[in-house]
Amino acid sequence: MGTTIYSIKDDTVVQITGLPRITPGAPDPLIFADERKVVMSYWVAQPTAIELAKARSHPDRTDGPDVYAIFCFRGVHSHMFGYPNEEAYDGHPLTSRGLRPFGIYEVGKSSWIARMEHMNSVHPAHTKDMFDSLRHLVFGFHDSTFEILTREFDLDLMNDHSNRINVFPRMRELLRPLNEEM
Repeated sequence: MGTTIYSIKDDTVVQITGLPRITPGAPDPLIFADERKVVMSYWVAQPTAIELAKARSHPDRTDGPDVYAIFCFRGVHSHMFGYPNEEAYDGHPLTSRGLRPFGIYEVGKSSWIARMEHMNSVHPAHTKDMFDSLRHLVFGFHDSTFEILTREFDLDLMNDHSNRINVFPRMRELLRPLNEEM
C-alpha cells in the first residue's frame, strides 16, 4: 500500500510564471522559519536582465557573481520541506495534475488546505473563512520540495557569493526585524 504526504481530490496545479527560475543543478534552498513567517532563498538559474538589475540594485548587494531569490512568506499556516527529490517526483500526489520539478506552482482547490481547515474545526473559535485566503504554493528543487500554505509573499533578489555571506543576514532580518526582537 502506497502512502503520500496528503491525499488529493479536486486539486488543480498551475505553474506560476514571472518568478525567478529554479536551477536544475543545485539551487541550494535555505529556509528560516518561526511561528509567524517563513523566509526561503535559492540560487537563481539564468537570471533575466530584469532580475540581474534588481539584484544589483539591492541596498545590501555585493559584487558576488550569484543571484539569489529571497521569498518572505507572511500569514503562514503550514509548510513542508524535504522529500520528494527530482528522481522521486512521480511519487508526489500532485504530479498527476501537472506538478514537475524545477518549477513554482500554485495549487487550486487544495486538499491540504481542506485538511487543515477540517483539523481546525474542533477549535471553539473556528470559522471556515479563516482558510479562504490561504494559497498552496509548491517549489520543486533538485534534492527537495518545498510546500507552503501562506496568505502572501514578497520577493527580494540580491547578488552574493556562493557562501551567502550577505543573504543570511538579510533572511534573518526579514524573519524577525531587529525592532521586533523580544
